[in-house]
Parts: sequence; C-alpha cells; structure tokens
Amino acid sequence: MKRVVRRMHNKSFTVDNQITIIGGRNIGDEYFGAPGGATFGDLDLLGVGPVVHDVSSMFDSYWNHRAALPMPALTKAVKDPEGELARIRVALEESRKEIIETKYANAVRHSMAETFQHSENALTFSGYKLVFDSPDKSMPNSAEAADSITTPLRDSIVSVEQELLIISPYFVLRKEDIEGFQKLRDRGVRVAVLTNSLASNNHGVSHSGYMPVRKPLLRMGVNLYELRADASLVGDEAIGRTAPKTTLHAKAFVVDRRRLFIGSFNWNQRSKNVDTEMGVIIESPEMAGKFAERLDNIDPEKIYQVTLGDKDKLRWKGIENGQEINLTKEPQTGWWQRFSASFLSKLPIKGQL
Repeated sequence: MKRVVRRMHNKSFTVDNQITIIGGRNIGDEYFGAPGGATFGDLDLLGVGPVVHDVSSMFDSYWNHRAALPMPALTKAVKDPEGELARIRVALEESRKEIIETKYANAVRHSMAETFQHSENALTFSGYKLVFDSPDKSMPNSAEAADSITTPLRDSIVSVEQELLIISPYFVLRKEDIEGFQKLRDRGVRVAVLTNSLASNNHGVSHSGYMPVRKPLLRMGVNLYELRADASLVGDEAIGRTAPKTTLHAKAFVVDRRRLFIGSFNWNQRSKNVDTEMGVIIESPEMAGKFAERLDNIDPEKIYQVTLGDKDKLRWKGIENGQEINLTKEPQTGWWQRFSASFLSKLPIKGQL
C-alpha cells in the first residue's frame, strides 16, 4: 500500500527549452474548457528565461530516476510501430480539420491574440524560485528523507505579516495544520480560502476530509468561500458552453500581495505526504497584487461564503438573481450526497485525501 498509492502529480509543459507552462492543469478536454461534460476552472503560469531551464532540469531528474520505467516494461509493443504511428497522424489531422473552424477553435485563437497583442505588457519580469519534491518521494523507502516542496512553501507562508489568500480545490488539514492557521490568526493575519463546495467537488471523498475542518477555521476567524457548481467560467459564452458542473482545480496562494505561488500543490495530505508536486514562488507585488484583486472582485453569484450561525451551525451565504440567500444545508446537493460525504468523514482515511 505504501508504494501503490504514490503518484507523480507534477504538471508542466515545456517546448524547445524556450517556454514553459506550470500550473494545476491536466491534459484532458475538461481541463481546457472543451464543450461537453464537466468543466474545471484552472490556472497556469507561462514562463520564459531561466525558469525554463530549471523546469527542464527537474523533468530530467524525474525522467532519469530509478522509479521511471520505459514503456516496454509496462505494456506490450505494437506489432507495426511505423504503421501505427502513421495511423495516429492521420487521425490527428482529421481531428484538426474537424475543429479548425469551430467556436472553440476561434475562441482559442482570439484568446492567444488578446494575450500577446501588446508584447511589452504580456510578460512580467520578476524573481522566482522553482520548488518541487524530489522524485525520491515516490519510493516509500526513501520518501521520508527526500527533499520536500513543503519546506520552501512553509518558509514562504510563515513570513506573512498581514494577509494570506489560498485557492485549493481540496482542503484537507490535520491537527498540526489547523494549529498553524491559529498561530497566523493570533498574529492578526487575515486568512481567506476558496475551495470547492460539495456540489462542485469532483471527489466527494476529498470533501469528506474538508468537512471537519470548517468549524475550527471559522471559529478562529478564517474566511471560507466555496465555489458554486453552476458557476460560469471565462470563455463559456464564446463557445456556447453550458457545463453540467463546474469544478475548481486551480492551486495558488498569495502572501501579503507581494508573493504568489502557482503549481500543482493542493492543501491536502496527499500533496503534503504522498504525491510528488511542483510549482513556482514568484516575488512580484505586481503579479501578486493583480491576482489578489481578482479574488477580491470575484462575482458573488459564483461562490458561497461559509459562516457559523446560531448554535454553532454552518450556514452558506450567497447571491442568487441579485438577492441574498442563506442556506442551512450543503448547497445544490441531495440528501444522499450529503449523507455519503458525512459518512466518509468518519472513516480514518484522511491521510490518503
């Protein structure tokens, strides 16, 4: 069990050692806002310059690690590799022709042009630190001594003086983590967290690990916000998308509006102790400030604020059709969904969430 539960959760995309994209996005239709199915709200950082070489070096350390196996060790080779490659290329070209003039393709082209139409403003020069787990973390016998991403992340957070803003799709804390938030609040630090609601979460079992931490955090004055499952995302109108469910998948935090982290690290026990993760800490008041402003100005009809009401009961406050609403149950869910999450929260599985 100590071996099979581990996975590489890193996400990066590097081209010709010239440009890299780092964030929380997986390669799949739902992570790119393609029409149909659920939609994931994600976040990426595009980098050029020295950071690209750092990401390439990290990739090489994983590629050459003893835990990385060549494909023939995992699956049978195809009988006609050249023929199969030709067939795949034909299929890809046919697919490209099918989508080249769709609303989705036009939206992608427009987004690219809009991003880089003013080249002098497209990129921000800043200091940074690429942070990642050693691939040794993937091996149970070496995981405990492996260099961990949590060390630089913790160092970045404990230096906070006024404000810590967190976005994490899964928010599963242990006792020591909650005590850490209490220390921040005792110092007068404002802490705000945006995560998934039960309805928007794509892993109900992960929500079960988050449920018990809400009251302790609210009592100490942490601000909790949860994404609505029917929240629209940027680009929905351009492609006529009406997703059945929206899920938060971005992973980031802002320290004092001067330091910003973007990467694959969730605030849960898997990212902390089991999976390998990566990301970049950016020293830029300009980028951190703009990101914090976007969080401050998020549409109130896309989120619920979780509060404590009478008799220490949870309440969800939101805006619907311009009117304030106050709910006493997990919003946009049925009784079975709530019962299942509550039952799972009683099980001793938090270490795997």
